[in-house]
Amino acid sequence: MATCRPAGPAAKSAAVSDTNTFIIPVEPGFVPGKKAAAGAVALLRKLAPKADEIEAVTDEQVRFRSCGESFDAVRCPACRNEIDVDTWHEWMDADHADDAGFRLRPIAMPCCKRSFTLADLAYEEPQGFSRFALRALNPETVFAKAALAKLEAALGCKLRVIHERI
Repeated sequence: MATCRPAGPAAKSAAVSDTNTFIIPVEPGFVPGKKAAAGAVALLRKLAPKADEIEAVTDEQVRFRSCGESFDAVRCPACRNEIDVDTWHEWMDADHADDAGFRLRPIAMPCCKRSFTLADLAYEEPQGFSRFALRALNPETVFAKAALAKLEAALGCKLRVIHERI
């Protein structure tokens, strides 16, 4: 686990690591217009005024947004059986192409034989795939449903929150 040592009296005394909070569209390929993204950044600044940094990130390809050190397990969304981490890594490697990012092709689950993409899997703690993300470094805010609903309205899509411990 990464730790931080206080640099002096102004340092955050309780912090043991930084947290990137990613707020991503549920639909991995969704990218809002520039005006909507700028509005969402302005709204996020109001919702998380203590954040060290806030930005909108748009990637050319679908990327994996990890929870970092908080990763616990990945499960089949249908039968909730845990998926072996080595198997999941193989799926991640097979689905990713350097020139295209994650393609998110259906994969037959070893447990129930139903097909799901990597984005459909049940991650403990939440993780996801997206081209677009709002990112807040150390927001010191829990994004309640009402706050998330405001961001969804600003961007025009359903959203998922991922906390990446770094």
